[in-house]
Amino acid sequence: MARKISMIDLAGIGNLLEYLVAADNITCEERDRIILRIAKENDIAEYTLSALAGYGKSKSEVLESVARRRTRYHRTRSKMKVIFLLPRLLEHIVRMLQDM
Repeated sequence: MARKISMIDLAGIGNLLEYLVAADNITCEERDRIILRIAKENDIAEYTLSALAGYGKSKSEVLESVARRRTRYHRTRSKMKVIFLLPRLLEHIVRMLQDM
């Protein structure tokens, strides 16, 4: 017997389905049916599904959510680049000062 998925797994699936809705690959209704079917097969109560990304949201709400998530991702990614480059930058500055 396959392992039952958790609510966190289902939330991840909801996030993926949100991107499919935003890209016009599936409709909001199809997304909700997929999530509901997975929830029922894994004994997850239907009343908890409103906490999932995208579940029960309209297309415009999904588009706003995906846009916010993409903006956060790019901001975080830019900060990570700075954090990774900072030690190299400091080493370079120290070398320049030593050469003076």
